[in-house]
Amino acid sequence: MTSTSSPAASAESPGCSILAVHPGALATSAWDPLIDGLPPGYVAKILDLQRVREFALAGMDSRISSPSIDDLADMVATVIERERPTVVIGWSFGGVVAQAALSRRLSHRPRALVALDSIAAVPDYVMDDDFDRSVLTSWFAMYLCAKQGVERPGGPLPLGGGQELLDWTVRAGAVRPDTSVAGINKVYEAFLGGMLRNNSLARAHHVRPHALPTFLVRPAEGLLPEGPDLGWLSLYPATLIVPCAGDHYTVFDQPVVGAIVRGLLQEPPRDHVDSAGTRPATLPATLIEGNHGSLQVPRDRARAAAPGPDADRHRRPLRAVPQVAGRA
Repeated sequence: MTSTSSPAASAESPGCSILAVHPGALATSAWDPLIDGLPPGYVAKILDLQRVREFALAGMDSRISSPSIDDLADMVATVIERERPTVVIGWSFGGVVAQAALSRRLSHRPRALVALDSIAAVPDYVMDDDFDRSVLTSWFAMYLCAKQGVERPGGPLPLGGGQELLDWTVRAGAVRPDTSVAGINKVYEAFLGGMLRNNSLARAHHVRPHALPTFLVRPAEGLLPEGPDLGWLSLYPATLIVPCAGDHYTVFDQPVVGAIVRGLLQEPPRDHVDSAGTRPATLPATLIEGNHGSLQVPRDRARAAAPGPDADRHRRPLRAVPQVAGRA
């Protein structure tokens, strides 16, 4: 786990303001735009799941068994209890694991969960084994541009692999012009392995509702365009859905993310539901572009399902949680 602070804070100080659950794929430096915008004195710590050896290896070789979501959530829950963050943020699969951790009975209750283009691991949003894998080619194209730090060209994303994918990535400047089809396919297969691992873990996971104010940030070009709530309303019925620009791999850069986090750090969320009393209104972008001290997040009025009797039971033990390394 890495630790980053705004200039006036010590990266070695105990506890943190923000705990970010990072699933890998991109480097943890992807969080820099958010962290750099924190007010002085706040500390952010990043829990990189890719540093869990068994999880990383399972993404490279499907014959290797990965820790389950509950195994990973046990580790995240331990970190939450130790670091006592004000806000927990999960990107992509990191949001799935963060939600599982926060569904447990914890002695420390963060103010909110912020999910950055994460699905809820409910049946409607977990892919079957026979899903159309051509969609993963377009996801890979977005990923590779973000990873290489190049601007994605306009026009449609590639849906085919091989030469079509190579031509597109060369035109985007994401790979060298002398890259071979075999070379781009090798990078794609590594990406595919991680996505299939995550989907397999989500499919096997028994998700439990949580009782924590929740934001879902939905970029314009998220991985799944259908279903504005990505299943989150079934876990926390007052989830606040926040649209923004960008795509799945550049959502960190969006000003709305920093606005939400800064607002939550300044004060706890307030109770709010729409006029029907059942569902939250979608948060207008104008509400979070100015002073964020009065940012409102709804709390669920319905009774959340209580965690099961095994909610706090540790399953297969993982390797020790990585120690915090300071990064000012």
